[in-house]
Amino acid sequence: MIASTLFAGRVTPKEQKIAWHDFAEKLWVKKDVAAAFNDHALKTYIQHNPATVSGRDASIRLLGSVIGQWTISIQHQAMEGDYSFIHWKVEGLDVPGFFPAARYHAVVDVFRWEGGCIAEHWDSIQAAPPVDRPNPLELI
Repeated sequence: MIASTLFAGRVTPKEQKIAWHDFAEKLWVKKDVAAAFNDHALKTYIQHNPATVSGRDASIRLLGSVIGQWTISIQHQAMEGDYSFIHWKVEGLDVPGFFPAARYHAVVDVFRWEGGCIAEHWDSIQAAPPVDRPNPLELI
């Protein structure tokens, strides 16, 4: 299914949550970037991450080239109205100039949905602190 034809027009909150969970399963569990984005993101997807440009195809190219090298564990996820978020841990993320090598990174992705499709994305990525630190609690 192509995102622009997956849901024609308005969707119910239940349909949107189903789409969100399907996107999350395809992207973070199955690591099938192309299926996740082609099925659930608008071609004009707006991307706020400075490591890439806007557009569904750009996200497919970038994530598709690296996600297979990552170990991912999902911590929290939810959807409310037209926004969804996922809080996850990634090991193996190393993008020189953007994300330095670390034991792991804690990531929060926020998505804005339009008509059952992802229209916009923001994220926050934080490198794990050193093992020797005042607060022994991990980010995740």
